[in-house]
Amino acid sequence: MMQLSLYDFDGTLYRGDATRDFWKYCFKKYWWQAYKLPWQLLVIVLWYAGCVSTERVKEVTLSIMNLDHLEQDIIEFWQQHKKNIFPWVADELTKDKAQGYLTICISASPNFLLEPIVHSLNIDYLICTRMEGKCMVHKNCSGTEKVERLKQWADKRAFKVVKMTSDARVDLPLYAVAHHKFWVNKMGIRQPGTPPI
Repeated sequence: MMQLSLYDFDGTLYRGDATRDFWKYCFKKYWWQAYKLPWQLLVIVLWYAGCVSTERVKEVTLSIMNLDHLEQDIIEFWQQHKKNIFPWVADELTKDKAQGYLTICISASPNFLLEPIVHSLNIDYLICTRMEGKCMVHKNCSGTEKVERLKQWADKRAFKVVKMTSDARVDLPLYAVAHHKFWVNKMGIRQPGTPPI
């Protein structure tokens, strides 16, 4: 049976929200696309009102990306932002490996953004929101969708979630299937339990 140690990314391994930080990076670099900002803000307001899906919000906000230079932009972004990975992460992942756990980062952030940093952290697998170009491939990888995506990844292989670490209560569905639960507070400190209300 596979023994898994699961980690959320934003607010858990990384201080802040990587997708939001990448949007800021793109907005600063491609400032002439500022004409898109009013539409993006409107879509976000409509999302808060429950009129627009999370998937649509991500497509609209990330439309500011320059696909012709995306690979280089991602490299440059992580050169600037890898410092936001919390100090405890490397040691904890090393402990997981020593105990024979498979490490999985399971996140709502998009694949093109997380793949390089997850690889550099030596995490075994990445399960996340997938995009092709500027379009969503499937549902946003959040909440109960994370559990479904984990089952799809396992592909009928038996597994046990030994550890689950997150900063957000939206991950309670994953916590429900985990044996040991940890949460990360706003200061980046990891501690036993689930995120408080």
